[in-house]
Amino acid sequence: MSIRASDSTLSVVVADSHREQRDRIRDLIDAQPDLRVAAMASHREQAAELLWRLEPDVAVIELGLLSACEHPLHGWGLIPGGVRLVALGLGEDPWLTATLRAAGFAAYVREERLDDDLCEALRGGRSTGRFERPAPVVAAARGEAPRFERSAVGAGRRPVA
Repeated sequence: MSIRASDSTLSVVVADSHREQRDRIRDLIDAQPDLRVAAMASHREQAAELLWRLEPDVAVIELGLLSACEHPLHGWGLIPGGVRLVALGLGEDPWLTATLRAAGFAAYVREERLDDDLCEALRGGRSTGRFERPAPVVAAARGEAPRFERSAVGAGRRPVA
């Protein structure tokens, strides 16, 4: 069952482990005439199930629900091809944004900029804290999962171009 919204309204699934943050995001989205919250999830399994069952236009996913090892969407299975992914987290560094982008995320919004940046990111806009160009929808959904190699610096993995 797809809950894709009309041409003028985008449906959004919110996935965040903190109830207060989910409520804050819902309030921001509800204040916009062209956005609506389709569902909210508090953990990875619930979010992945909602994405497959509802097929929203956009999903906001807290970094804490992503994998810190391997691929950020490790353990999520494949994401439906038409869902635009927006990550939400604290801070920003080049490795993080490159990893998210390689994983198919279209934008990254820092929590301290949530009020200013979230709705624009959901609509596909661009501003501080966002990728300059939308990344392709999760490459794994097309059978083109990004490859990762062990970083010589730090304990993480880096995407291979």
